[in-house]
Formats: sequence, structure tokens, C-alpha cells
Amino acid sequence: MVIVGAGPVGGTAAILLARRGVRCILLERHRDVYPLPRAVAMDDEVRRIPQAVTVHEEFTAIARPADGLQLLEARHRGDGRVPPRPPARSPQLPQITLFDQPELERLLRAALTRHPE
Repeated sequence: MVIVGAGPVGGTAAILLARRGVRCILLERHRDVYPLPRAVAMDDEVRRIPQAVTVHEEFTAIARPADGLQLLEARHRGDGRVPPRPPARSPQLPQITLFDQPELERLLRAALTRHPE
């Protein structure tokens, strides 16, 4: 199987497939991790993915929990909002987790080295 792009989605897909014995080739046009973040937050449901690819502890070290989120565009006008939720939905994980995508990609690439497939 060929996976194009070693960002968070491609890296995660490669790890999950390798853990199931599927051999893959992960292609990326950049030699190193792309230095600018394109993803900066995930909700508590997506936060389960780092657990699934066994980088949860390392990810927790670089993550910043948040209750709710408001995104602003360049002129500081509201572009999107995730209001804080009642605490009962998923008490073990924060509602929103902020992170730096290049740091997450480095964690995933390190995890990939543990899977020769």
C-alpha cells in the first residue's frame, strides 16, 4: 500500500496499518517535518487516535488542554467557535486539545521507526 503525505493523517494511517501487518510505503515531498502548523487543535474524540497509535504519553507532554475554542481570522473577527461543554461528556479527556502540528508529526515519525512494515 502507498500512502502519500506523512502528516498526521498519513503517519497515523501507516502506523495503524503496520500494526495490523500491512506493509506500506509512506511518501512525503519534504525531507523533514514541515515547520508550520496547519492543524492546531483536536476534540476529545479525535484525541483517542494518539492512544490508538501508542503516542498518547508523548502527545500529552506537548498538548495543552482547553475548554472550548474560538478561532479568529486575520482581522480578529470570529471565524469559528466551539463553546465549552458540560463536563459529563468525556471526563477523562479535555474537550479541546491544542498542539503544534510539527511536534505531533515528529512523534508519529518516531513511532513509525518502531514498525518496519
